[in-house]
Amino acid sequence: MSAEKFVFPDPGVPTTPIERVDLYSEKAASYVARCIPFVAKVDWPALGWTPETLRKKIGNATVKLLKHSGEGVTVSVNEYIDLIDNMRSGTGEYAIHGAPVIRFRPPDRNPEFNVLLDDLRLPSFVTPQNLHSMAVWMRNSGWRDNGSHAEANVASNLNLQIAGKKHVWLFPPDDSPYVGAATTRENLMTPPYFSAQQTVYKADDAHPEFENVHCYETVLEPGDMIHVPTLWYHWFVHYDAYQINFNCWWQLEELPLSTLSAEWAFMKALCLSLGGFAEAPARFAALPVETQDLLAQISRTLVTEKRCTLAKTPELYEGAKLTPFNPALFKKS
Repeated sequence: MSAEKFVFPDPGVPTTPIERVDLYSEKAASYVARCIPFVAKVDWPALGWTPETLRKKIGNATVKLLKHSGEGVTVSVNEYIDLIDNMRSGTGEYAIHGAPVIRFRPPDRNPEFNVLLDDLRLPSFVTPQNLHSMAVWMRNSGWRDNGSHAEANVASNLNLQIAGKKHVWLFPPDDSPYVGAATTRENLMTPPYFSAQQTVYKADDAHPEFENVHCYETVLEPGDMIHVPTLWYHWFVHYDAYQINFNCWWQLEELPLSTLSAEWAFMKALCLSLGGFAEAPARFAALPVETQDLLAQISRTLVTEKRCTLAKTPELYEGAKLTPFNPALFKKS
């Protein structure tokens, strides 16, 4: 998409600047535990990563790409960067549109990438025990709007802008009824059980509920890192510039109660009752349609009517925690 044709999106609601804090401070650790977003300025050696330095450090290492035909191929990092540099032609054959390829964690980890780990300075609240994944994203050629969405990995995220610039809007989990969360019977058993199919618009007579949306905003430039809390909707728009980002995902031991975490807890119990995560989709499909509809209605009610978080006795729920589960458990061996 060319810069001339790109229409910069507008969430259509008032925005609040995201607070800037010291990444290594007690305040940052507290915000992580409480699932509050923040932005930090860092001076990691990783900020020196460029296409040229990555070629020197890991150019001969291999990565896996997927062709539009569905064929998986292995190429060198040098070849991958060539495709990024010529992205308009590269995307004709390869599915490289906004996908991370340089990964530091299983199952796609290449140990040759370990040389890059010395350039990272992760804070103490990210430990080897809770680390989910780390990856480098690269992109070139035009603006990129990834749309508002929440991740299926139920993990917290640190996103470091190394090159380029991007606009960020965040929406808290309890705003899910207003930003397009919708679970149907047909997609109930497909993680992450919620979606954001609706753009956030300015409140009007047809959608007065949009007045309740809380939108948090910032612009990331090189050296800026944002904490995207677990289950928060995030909407990134990459400016028309060469982009390099580092992403780190880790999982909290407990999740604050919200509409989305309540739905996760319900789905966890449902899947276990159906014989486990791998077997649940097939066994759900075998249930009577009336039962499927009822279970889907319960899931929708947790989100759209906020039955867990807006109870008549809210003090019962304040500070409540839920234990998440990993959607990778759904993968059949």
